[in-house]
Amino acid sequence: MRLTAIAVLLTALLALAAPCAAEEPSADGRTVISADVLEKRGRIILGWGSVTVESDGTTLKAGSLSYDTATGEVVAADGVSFEDEGARVTASKAHINLRTETGVLEEAEILFKKEGYRVSGERIEKTGPGLYRLDRGSLTTCPGPLPDWCVRARDVELAAGDKVTSRDATFRVRGLPVLYTPYFRASLDTERKTGFLMPTLGYSDRKGFNMGLPFFWAISENRDATFLVDAYTRRGVGFGAEYRYVESPDIWGSASFYHIRDTELHRSFDKVTAEHTHRWKALRGFLDINYVTEKDFYRDYEPDNEDSSRRFLESQAEASVRAGHLKLFADARYLRELDDNEDQGAVAQKLPEGGLFLSPLGLGPAVLTAEFTAADFERDVGADGQRFDWRLALGNSIGRGPTFSQELALGLTHYELDGLPPGEEGSFSRSSLGYSAAVRTSLGRRFGEVEHIVMPALFYAYRQMEDRAVPLLDFRELATDVSEAGVELFNRLRDSRGEFLTLRVRQAYGFLAEDNDFKPLELDLRFDRVLSLALSLDYDWNARRVEESASEASVSFGRVRIGAGHTYERGGVTMYRANVALEATRSLTLTTAAWYNPEGGDLERLRLGAVYRTSCWGLAVEFTRRPEENIVFLRLSLKGLGDISL
Repeated sequence: MRLTAIAVLLTALLALAAPCAAEEPSADGRTVISADVLEKRGRIILGWGSVTVESDGTTLKAGSLSYDTATGEVVAADGVSFEDEGARVTASKAHINLRTETGVLEEAEILFKKEGYRVSGERIEKTGPGLYRLDRGSLTTCPGPLPDWCVRARDVELAAGDKVTSRDATFRVRGLPVLYTPYFRASLDTERKTGFLMPTLGYSDRKGFNMGLPFFWAISENRDATFLVDAYTRRGVGFGAEYRYVESPDIWGSASFYHIRDTELHRSFDKVTAEHTHRWKALRGFLDINYVTEKDFYRDYEPDNEDSSRRFLESQAEASVRAGHLKLFADARYLRELDDNEDQGAVAQKLPEGGLFLSPLGLGPAVLTAEFTAADFERDVGADGQRFDWRLALGNSIGRGPTFSQELALGLTHYELDGLPPGEEGSFSRSSLGYSAAVRTSLGRRFGEVEHIVMPALFYAYRQMEDRAVPLLDFRELATDVSEAGVELFNRLRDSRGEFLTLRVRQAYGFLAEDNDFKPLELDLRFDRVLSLALSLDYDWNARRVEESASEASVSFGRVRIGAGHTYERGGVTMYRANVALEATRSLTLTTAAWYNPEGGDLERLRLGAVYRTSCWGLAVEFTRRPEENIVFLRLSLKGLGDISL
């Protein structure tokens, strides 16, 4: 509170001796003091009846007031109120020293405007600038004499704009106690503060009850860490930590680990992640580590993590340096097999790879690009060893309206492999020859507010690989012979609000004996106006079937939003998904989402939820059904205190 401002205001009372309203210029502006009766008795200024002190947006009101000009002591009673930019205070009586900003407020309530907190108690002791202490009191961010929620506690210590701590705290809903904690702490500031975060509680029919207690450490302005103790009644106790840092715009990263010894499965689950990016002039480097000791870690402990749907969990480290058109790099990759039916030892790990790239270099009308890479592959099952790649490409482009571009590419790959079947040679080479050409142009026309842009292209691609069986090490071994020509048409529609439709259609025809026919039609559609739609598919004209497809659509009708989508891959997994959100009232939203696999004939996942929000609190209830687990989740969000997850 700006109590020093009150001192300046009340000092102006020294000149007043008659019962009246008065105006006195102060050191920092114009001051207005009024009361039904004003009287001076030596160094004491007295006021009765609607006492008001105003200056520079600060207002103090009381039924009666006494001010000691020598000590700065103020005693105000009969409906005391004070307001400034930061806080609003009401009390039945206030005994405050304006110079030391200490004193006592009786039957008082303090509203901190920026943070939205209301603190009240029968006796609030002010121990310094912005510091308060209550023997017993309550804290809430809800309005009204009976707030929707509050925390009542004893030995409350509060630092404005910083934090509040207390003992023997009870969380109350409409005055009824529902939760007790021997110690309570909350931040009163949006800045990062060291301390315990809200605990998390949960229940699963596989893991039992769960409680997590996180601790946040604000190490410095650019570094922090979070530590976690995570206990499951049926699985044991887990421990985790995460460290984050930003050293400069060119250096940042994070590292984390989690460990739990599963007492039911008698296995240890560990997860390690790390990210680091470092840039300095022409040097670039990054590290991305993602590793779990058990393949089913995500299924058991992080089922909603996006990594849980991947076949491999990849870790990578790379460093590079540029000098003109040259780039020298070193790279290492490690893949963690997540499929229970596959052998981790059969995965070829690239440890490491190095190479040299020559970015496009103009040679008269032509452009030259080149690369050389050398990689070492390691695995326990199957062929491994070294691979050396040389690739050279020469291309050019002519035309400013319609353009014609072409490229000729030569390649040579040499292998030094071990672990091959008996009789197969481990040292061999394979060459490749490629050529591509395309004619492209762009046409546009405006129809009122809508502009239509069409970009057609004709293309031809040829690649011949030396016929030789090669063990699969990574994507380079997947390259096959190609001879195809086709057409591609790219459409764009945009208006004053931006681009709202794109459509790409690509059709090729194969000339090789084994695929002398039309290739699958490729289509990609994006539309975003009243209906949001994304669609992609590959259609095989010969077999008259869709090879791959994916879609996502959503539309809103008043308070209802409906979404649906699917993914399909022939020979793979088909998945349908749908979701509905209903804004039942301004405060209540109901949601449902389902994932269905027609091959299994059952729901892969069903989620039902309800979210209720008010101005000072919110409640989210969610039920998730999976084939191997049912989870009930409740999250209580208290404005100003964060989330309590049950």
